[in-house]
Amino acid sequence: MEQRRQGINKKLEEAARWWAGDRHASAARLQHGTAVLDGLIADSAQEDVIEAVRARIEQADTPDEDTADAFEVFSENWDSVLFFLRVGTQWNAIGGMERVHWLGLNYAGVETRMPKSKKKRKKLWDDLQIMEATALEVLNRQKD
Repeated sequence: MEQRRQGINKKLEEAARWWAGDRHASAARLQHGTAVLDGLIADSAQEDVIEAVRARIEQADTPDEDTADAFEVFSENWDSVLFFLRVGTQWNAIGGMERVHWLGLNYAGVETRMPKSKKKRKKLWDDLQIMEATALEVLNRQKD
């Protein structure tokens, strides 16, 4: 269960990086897919499985115009990603002479958009903070 949650968190981090403008996450996914393919071949997996993975890697490697700016979201993360996007007007930032420094989300504003269900609130807060921290890393990265 813990390993599955780590995988979900990783996908949330990738989604936040993508949102913040870092497109390198897709390159990492492509490398992971290639490693999976190599493992399938080494384990003599069924040919149709190998071909399906190979096709998916090729599709990810050469996106068309319609999918070039797309990002895959796992179904278990969908509500969290939508919530992250919904509170996108709640970012606090300080404008400087040379660049903007992002501080994080205005939690009072975010709170007004939270559902009432305690179980759903906990998951959304946890996921939102994962995505916020990751987005801050990208947004505040010095651009050369």
